[in-house]
Amino acid sequence: MKYFANSVCSYIKVQIERHLAGGSNEKALLMLPSFPADVLVEIGRELEARVAPLVANLTYKIAKPLWEEWRDSLSPDVLVYLKEAERKGWLDDQGNLTTYRNCGMTSVVILGGIDHVTDAASLADFHCCQTATIWEWPNGLNRHFGPWIRRCLNDAKVAYEEEVVEHFDIVLKALLERVPTDIIRISELLDSLNLTSSQDGWDAERVLLDSLDIFGLPKFTGYRFGGRKGFPPYVETALSFASYGMFLEQRPREKNLKNTKKYFENKGRENVLYNDGKAGSYTSDVELLEDLITYIEHGANEELKRLLECDFTAILDDVLKYKAPVNDGPKTSKESLKKLGVDPLESVLTALWLTLAEFKKESEKRGEIAHDVICKIRIEAYKFTHDCDGGDSADERREAAKLYLQKLLGGLDGWLTEYVTIETDNAFADDKKVPVYSNLIKQDIDFQYSATAEPQLRFVVTIIPQDDSKQTTCRYALRLPENSPFRIADELFQWGNSELFRATDYFLPVFFVPYYDELMLAKDDEEASRVLMHGVRSEDKLMMDILNPALLELKLE
Repeated sequence: MKYFANSVCSYIKVQIERHLAGGSNEKALLMLPSFPADVLVEIGRELEARVAPLVANLTYKIAKPLWEEWRDSLSPDVLVYLKEAERKGWLDDQGNLTTYRNCGMTSVVILGGIDHVTDAASLADFHCCQTATIWEWPNGLNRHFGPWIRRCLNDAKVAYEEEVVEHFDIVLKALLERVPTDIIRISELLDSLNLTSSQDGWDAERVLLDSLDIFGLPKFTGYRFGGRKGFPPYVETALSFASYGMFLEQRPREKNLKNTKKYFENKGRENVLYNDGKAGSYTSDVELLEDLITYIEHGANEELKRLLECDFTAILDDVLKYKAPVNDGPKTSKESLKKLGVDPLESVLTALWLTLAEFKKESEKRGEIAHDVICKIRIEAYKFTHDCDGGDSADERREAAKLYLQKLLGGLDGWLTEYVTIETDNAFADDKKVPVYSNLIKQDIDFQYSATAEPQLRFVVTIIPQDDSKQTTCRYALRLPENSPFRIADELFQWGNSELFRATDYFLPVFFVPYYDELMLAKDDEEASRVLMHGVRSEDKLMMDILNPALLELKLE
């Protein structure tokens, strides 16, 4: 409860400072509702540490009817808080809180448990600090949880972007609006988050989405912020799922049951949910789906307990809303390949980053920390589809493609090996650095000539952990279309080289290409590149030495 208690103390501190600044000789009188035992005791700790040193005398008391109720409680935790409050003298033993108004030496009086006081009307001159006051206070929360979220992440030493704070706030506000709950329970949730294994803010988000069980909610592991569907509707549907409300009426129950059975028949044995870490304690998708069918039909509580441990977004979006493929005929397997941009360096670095993210996800499924097990990284080309016309024979075109690849990517392997630095805690790594081996320019890759297909270099990025059997491999394609800026640059270099090779004196080239009007009217970069490439390859192109006219003028002078 430290976040809520901290905000309460900050509010009280400001009220006391305003009271003292006004020069009044009257006592500062404040009261608190009947908060739970852990909340009032935590507030007492905060007051003792932050407010007591600022005032001459501070009296903090908890109403007798309230602490007597704690005493009669069977909860061991409540009794522990009661003993602490008794030890620190915070328990009212008179049963009449109005007597503290007349305490001679006290300058600040704070009374907790006002809801349990029978003569509360006599405390009308006390300033009451309600839960709504803390939520709406402009200098505090101001109706958003940002201050609590930042403190929670900072206390856990988690590096985060401001976007992470916004995502946390979306989740916490959805709980406040849809569960329903109050900000005290939200504070309790933040207190309970275990962020010790979170490497960054995105890990912390996942911990939050997996820790909503104190509100009777399932896990939301697969939820992704920024999508078309916001988080509040998921919360509302999850509550309806947990209460069996979404299956009470016959029509929706039959529809959900039908979709679940279709999913069971078409994908149940593929273990998609289990392999993605979304199946909770289930050891297979079949086991999960059988329990889900039983729950939809009968509302069984035992099945519900295990279902709430699963990723609800997968249950809702993938299973309950499942739509069978229109054509269920046999499908041929297709290589999983992600096409990247046309910038060689940027594309390879993007591929490396995406593969590291995949390796991190797979490591988490195995209960490992990626940073601790990564050993080395390999980047290797395996196929080059090209349009190089080096001659009539396949061997001549192959040699032309090898030369072109060398010109286009020369030096990239060395740059990646030397400058890509990734640190690791793996004890088997030298100097705590992950070695990067890049081999994009290879002589033995598959060179395929095509006059119609878009040229591309296919390569794999492999992350190798200490256990080689757990390595992560992803396939990518560097696009090299004819109008790529890098291919245009190559054409310009070749053109310039042929002219400069014949120069016998200082030479400062200027390039003149046709189609200037078309180039200026191009509607986008792609069209401009296409026009420019036509101009560079045109027979009407011209290159002149800009120094020649200047030299002639100097000679004439």
